[in-house]
Amino acid sequence: MKQKAPPLIATVLTLLVAGCSKNPSLWGGVSPKEIIDAGKITSGTYYNPFFEFAVKLPPDWKVLDPNSLKETGAIHLFAISKYGDANTPQHNADLSCSAFSLRTTPNVITGADYLAGVKDLIPPDITITQDITTQQIGGRRFAVMRTDRTKNNMTVHQVVAATAIPGWALVCFGSYGTDDEQKEVQQVLDSIKFDQ
Repeated sequence: MKQKAPPLIATVLTLLVAGCSKNPSLWGGVSPKEIIDAGKITSGTYYNPFFEFAVKLPPDWKVLDPNSLKETGAIHLFAISKYGDANTPQHNADLSCSAFSLRTTPNVITGADYLAGVKDLIPPDITITQDITTQQIGGRRFAVMRTDRTKNNMTVHQVVAATAIPGWALVCFGSYGTDDEQKEVQQVLDSIKFDQ
């Protein structure tokens, strides 16, 4: 059963609209969502034929309903959460992946370029704890940035990983509250594999 997305995912995805365009005139009169196959989850693995990548999803995590994510102009590929939309006393670790059109931002060539634009949109209650670095994920260069957000005496740690694929930014966003959850989120990111 697909679960509703936690508000934190929706909030941060809203920030990631830099470079997005829903303008159908840029797409020959159709929406980007009509061009991109959002992919599917089969036997615990998400696969996207358009971007040609797969991600192994943790078996005990819940798949979130992409329609519950806030409309940002992004193409939501998948979203997962450790506890679904259950009310838990601790933070609910999650990870999502979305695609953003770069048609209106020709100067964005790399994931680092994309995240540099996102940094300008970060609200004051989010602190950058690790500035943009690069990391190989699935054989591709990703730009990675880490942040913290403290609310109601709880600190949520966030990681954003972005790579540029011609015309697109592929962005994965994860959040976690504990070191164990950080390892789980990182394991999912490390499981990303691109077709050769």
